[in-house]
Amino acid sequence: MTSNSTSRLWWLLKQVWQFTRFAVVGALNTGIDFAITNILVLMLQPSSGVVLFLISVVACGVATLNSYVLNRRWTFADAFGPADRAEKLKFAAVAGLSMAINTTSFLFLVRFLPRYLPPELPEWLGVPGFILVVNLAKFGGVLAAFILSFLGFRFGVFKTEAVHTFRKTFAFPAAPDRGGNVQVLAAVGLAATLRLLLVLPGAPLSGDAVVNAAAARDAVAGGWAVVEPAGLNLFTAWQALVLATGMGQVAAAVVASLVPGVLLLLPVVRITRTLYGAPAAWLAALFTAAHPRLMEYSVNGEAFSFYLCAFAAGVWALVRLARGGGLGAGTAVGAAFGLAAAVHNDGFTAFVAALPLTVGLACPSRGLLPPRGGEAGGRWLARLAVGAAAAAAFAAVMIGWVLAMPAAPGDGGLLHVTAAPVRVFTERLDLAEAARAIYGEAATAAQSVAPDRWSGWMAQVARVPQNLLYCLERTPGLLLTPVPLFLFLLPLFTGRWCLFRSDKLPLVFMMVLPVVADALLRVDTRNLLTAVVPVQIFGAAGLVAFAAYAARESRLPGLLGAVVAVILMISLGLTAWRAVDLERQYENHHRLAGWLAASVPRDEPVAGCAYGYIELTGFYSGHATVPRLWTERAEDLPADMDRRGVHWLILYEPFLRAANPTLLPALDAGVPGFRRAFVATDRRGLRAVVFERTP
Repeated sequence: MTSNSTSRLWWLLKQVWQFTRFAVVGALNTGIDFAITNILVLMLQPSSGVVLFLISVVACGVATLNSYVLNRRWTFADAFGPADRAEKLKFAAVAGLSMAINTTSFLFLVRFLPRYLPPELPEWLGVPGFILVVNLAKFGGVLAAFILSFLGFRFGVFKTEAVHTFRKTFAFPAAPDRGGNVQVLAAVGLAATLRLLLVLPGAPLSGDAVVNAAAARDAVAGGWAVVEPAGLNLFTAWQALVLATGMGQVAAAVVASLVPGVLLLLPVVRITRTLYGAPAAWLAALFTAAHPRLMEYSVNGEAFSFYLCAFAAGVWALVRLARGGGLGAGTAVGAAFGLAAAVHNDGFTAFVAALPLTVGLACPSRGLLPPRGGEAGGRWLARLAVGAAAAAAFAAVMIGWVLAMPAAPGDGGLLHVTAAPVRVFTERLDLAEAARAIYGEAATAAQSVAPDRWSGWMAQVARVPQNLLYCLERTPGLLLTPVPLFLFLLPLFTGRWCLFRSDKLPLVFMMVLPVVADALLRVDTRNLLTAVVPVQIFGAAGLVAFAAYAARESRLPGLLGAVVAVILMISLGLTAWRAVDLERQYENHHRLAGWLAASVPRDEPVAGCAYGYIELTGFYSGHATVPRLWTERAEDLPADMDRRGVHWLILYEPFLRAANPTLLPALDAGVPGFRRAFVATDRRGLRAVVFERTP
């Protein structure tokens, strides 16, 4: 055996032994965590996510105290430097992040795990269903935090002298001047291929996608004057252009979201290549192209795909500004965020937040502006000029869009969701209350907004804790892959302030803004997805740094390739699972659409449960649809149907369970004055029942 082989083997054995010790400590901490969690759950009988959150924090906190003592004295006894205050602060930071991962994963699994557990499993195990879910969720949270804790303690808190030396000497390679276009084309081609493979089994359009598709259809058929206000956005105009080529409605909806979803790779590659070099750009392209959620939103007909692409282009322009760009980069910032705002009014919030960043990052060194080395006053004038260029470009896009569209700002067109911050409810926090307020007997759209603006804003402030809890519950479902682990490693290998250098701030802005805006303004999972893009870029850079350290210490060939392969396997596996799961969720829509197309004349409207249910079915069948009355009594439905002149009604079991449970008996008992005409049942056993009005 050669000396190199011996050193590699010795290094591997040392890492395995250290990891084993950490696992032993982790098992002990897990026992403490589980014991405290179960004791508190049995004592308190929690009925809300807030109480579960507090229970998880207490359990994790006690286990963390034990963790520091054992890891410092046993697992990482070879740590470089004394156990001083700085080390304790670093440990607290890593432990806090680990606790956040543990808690968010726990809340996520408590929320969604019951959907996929066999209903007979608790009885078979002899464990109450809720206790089983809590323990499985706690195990998932511990597992998610375990690897992050090990990496953080090993390389950040109890780091060896080798890690300390590596941090001082490592630098990312500069990207060569040539090859950037080839890299972009390869990334775009890969993204297009993966997304086309995803859409082959079917096109699971979302409810919002149906609204945009219907608006695009109406625009092509009768012009923009006949389009519903909710459909007036730039994405609809783009989809109308695609539809005007003769493409079918479903295909046009998919293509409209697919093109910007693929073009997203362009700013991703350019940003990563500029900041971290070509190797990191390849990894960022792979991770972004294969990310399950980004792939899903690229093919489901959502306008968010367009919004995200425009947002990323604006961030790319901000990076160019930080690297010495001038008026051109500032103009690009305004134009990109203007396009985003023309799709969704969150783009207004993004631009307002980005404008001070634009002024602060501007260091113009060429063109019409004075050089960086000029007087302080001249530099600030130059920065203000860049900010003015950004504002002018943003205003030009907005004014052009307003002039092109028949709806004025604030009339339900361009700014049709501006009332969302003062809504008394939020659909994602309380679907039943939202359905009652919008579709209930005494409700109108105007009544769903607080009549007094001040009381509306007070209601908004009061629900911020709920919004934060919602964000915590959904975050693991958005990140999904191991890439965030390497984002965490990036500051450990390149310096604690590496994410806050001027040219990295645009990515931090893109990562933080959606979380803050969702907590303070309104809850929308799609907005949180904006943060996924910078996570892929920072994660790719962190993986490059980690691979460089591992290669220097272990000389193990193929380590980087193995890690990338594992990440891609997880990403593509989750994507395939999600595609199958969505197809199963859409089974009843396709069955209903087939029956309606064969049995109900195309000119007869169909009523049914709202929030995308009846809209999806009608979109696939080609029928006009109206949302039914939300009521707790089936006896109230006939009069409402007669008033609307609708003879066909569809009740969907998933919606009734989530938002109208008192109406569930109508699935079996029927609706007075209606006969059961058709029943669709999916593989989960959930039904959708079609009722026809009897003479």
